[in-house]
Amino acid sequence: MKRLLIIALACCISGGQAPRLSGQETTTAPPPKKDVVETAKESKAKRKQSTTKVITNKDVKKSKGKLIVISTPESKTDPKTASTDTAAPITIEQQEARYRSRTEAKERITALEKKVGELERTVVDLEQQYYETNDPTYRDQVIQKRFTQSKRQLDEARQELADLRDTLKKIDQPTP
Repeated sequence: MKRLLIIALACCISGGQAPRLSGQETTTAPPPKKDVVETAKESKAKRKQSTTKVITNKDVKKSKGKLIVISTPESKTDPKTASTDTAAPITIEQQEARYRSRTEAKERITALEKKVGELERTVVDLEQQYYETNDPTYRDQVIQKRFTQSKRQLDEARQELADLRDTLKKIDQPTP
């Protein structure tokens, strides 16, 4: 018990550490971990140091250095051989004419699409009538003629619709 009391007293005197006895190795405690707040402050300080300055018009006016304009590759070439834009700007009248032709083409396309739909239904109905009719004379003389005429009109309407769509694509393409 006396020994225990002596060891406790020695611990108090040595600052809370146990006395070193011979033959025992001393171990050091790991350094305390940094607080999350401290780490965040350090990284923020590092980021602030690495930022670049934004140059404004005031900075340029205040500067005493020379202003050097770097030429583009096109201006380095001979002005005689440099490509020039020969396309004239589009006038308002040309834009209006283009707009009108585009809207007219769209209206005609919608009308033709409606016509093609009606003709397709007519062709299907006539084909159905052809197979449902029992009178061969009526079928061959009347229904067959109507069917071929409707089929021809449908093919013409489809061709006209395709031509109008091509025309609309040409209108929408910018002129070189």
